[in-house]
Amino acid sequence: MFEDLKILSREVIAIQQKLVEQETLHRLAQKQNEQQLRTLMLDILDLVDLVSLASKPDMSHEVQYPFVKKIAMRLDKLLRKYQILEIDTLVEGVQVGKVKVVGTQRHSQETSGEILSIVRKGYTWNSNTLRPAEVITAEL
Repeated sequence: MFEDLKILSREVIAIQQKLVEQETLHRLAQKQNEQQLRTLMLDILDLVDLVSLASKPDMSHEVQYPFVKKIAMRLDKLLRKYQILEIDTLVEGVQVGKVKVVGTQRHSQETSGEILSIVRKGYTWNSNTLRPAEVITAEL
């Protein structure tokens, strides 16, 4: 019986150690997530500043255009940083889950179902569809 208590005591100690390790890993993951979120928020705030500058009513279009272009480039960079990638509808065509057909147009030169235009870009995140592309396809 004394031997059983020793074994049980060792098992309890091992479980306690594993619990402490799990709590430590959880805290580290939480800090990492908070840091990533903080970095994302700072990136978004930079973009908000650019949008504010570009949307001043007294700013000419010639001056606004570089700001808008810079905003678009920074947004693309930010999306790539977080592995959010545009769905390439020209390469992938219409695929269930990745592309949503929102309309059709009669078209004599294209094959039925061919993508004629993109209404809204689609994106993947970590290889999963975040938002499907919305397209107009040809109809014979």
